[in-house]
Amino acid sequence: MTPSGKYRPTPAGIPRTPPDVPGAPDLRRAHSPTLADAAGRLARGELTVDGFWRTTGLRRPLVEPDPADPSARIVTFLWRDADADHVYVGVNKVTHGPEQGSMTRLAGTDIWHLSVVLDARWRGTYGFVPLDADSWRDLLDTGGRPAIRLLRESTVPDPGNPLVELSHLGEPMSVAELDLAPAQPWLAVPGGAGRPVTRPPEPVRGPAGRTLWITTPPDYGAEHAPDAPVLLVLDGEVWLRRGHVLDSVAALAATGRIRPPVVVHIDNGPPERRLTELSIDSGMADELALEIVPWVRARHRVSARPTDVLAVGQSLAGLTALKTLVDHPRAVGAAIAQSSSLWQDDMIERLRASGPGERRLWLEVGTREPVLVGPHRRLYGELASGPVEVVAYVEFEGGHDAACWRGGIGDALAVLLAHD
Repeated sequence: MTPSGKYRPTPAGIPRTPPDVPGAPDLRRAHSPTLADAAGRLARGELTVDGFWRTTGLRRPLVEPDPADPSARIVTFLWRDADADHVYVGVNKVTHGPEQGSMTRLAGTDIWHLSVVLDARWRGTYGFVPLDADSWRDLLDTGGRPAIRLLRESTVPDPGNPLVELSHLGEPMSVAELDLAPAQPWLAVPGGAGRPVTRPPEPVRGPAGRTLWITTPPDYGAEHAPDAPVLLVLDGEVWLRRGHVLDSVAALAATGRIRPPVVVHIDNGPPERRLTELSIDSGMADELALEIVPWVRARHRVSARPTDVLAVGQSLAGLTALKTLVDHPRAVGAAIAQSSSLWQDDMIERLRASGPGERRLWLEVGTREPVLVGPHRRLYGELASGPVEVVAYVEFEGGHDAACWRGGIGDALAVLLAHD
């Protein structure tokens, strides 16, 4: 322990990559009745390939009821390509590796397809990689995580689907959302509430030269305006590109659901720097609490209550948000932690060694995150009798995916920034 009594893990024992989960998560392949009917009509000359793409293949993916399970859907991903030898579809935490994502070509056509059974509440991103025979063989020889990483970096979105989300690197990915997926009413995205996109702020230099983007409420500075909460957004450059945090804040504030915050998007840089800055043994939590929060307080009229200072993060950034909440509750008293990388630190020992202080937490994880679901459940069980108020624990039907996280942020803000 440190002199302050805070638990610190031994740096030498901290993993840098998630552990492997024995066996790939369940992939339930299926046969699409609609596709089977179209194949029969094509074979009989009752339908042309162009006709298929103008009708059945016009809007993608194809979603049908599952006759065996009313809570599930048969989802068929479609790709049009007359030249590829193989086509891979990468569906976030659904297809794992080349074999699971390998599509089948309908004989004599340019129609590639893969049908799977998914929970009707599922939402996720996906993309395609068309390959020639040599590239496919090389990919199979590579295998494992390197092959999955190569595929992920090569995917292109679905031209038959207008719903998109940006990857962590800013690349577009297609989004599929089934009929019982949770609503995301605060988003300015296709299929969302259609709200105008909030203009991003100009960058400023914060403590130690770190790039920050500051957004203040519309009536900020007026004499009658109350002191504003503070929202600290880790991976700020990524969420600025996506726009969802600012748009959700604007939409929630416009309807009177929340107290409008001062929003601080925080630059954590490209993947290599991000791994260093947001790992459990980094100093980012201390920087947030001891440098950035005081810097914001010195320049902006904000609430003095620690629970009005929220940190939000996902994956490693979610772990950092949790760590900040546990270690520095007098500076950051609330957090939104989504799919946190608890494979580095399950936070339980840190919680048991933490000092007093009011804390509020929105905690969530995807059901298709096998490395994370168990640790999240254990942490939630510990929190149920501990010093942190869990305002919500959510297991969403999806994977490690911004298409899911973006909606959870707005839901969490509606609770954590609600009017007193």
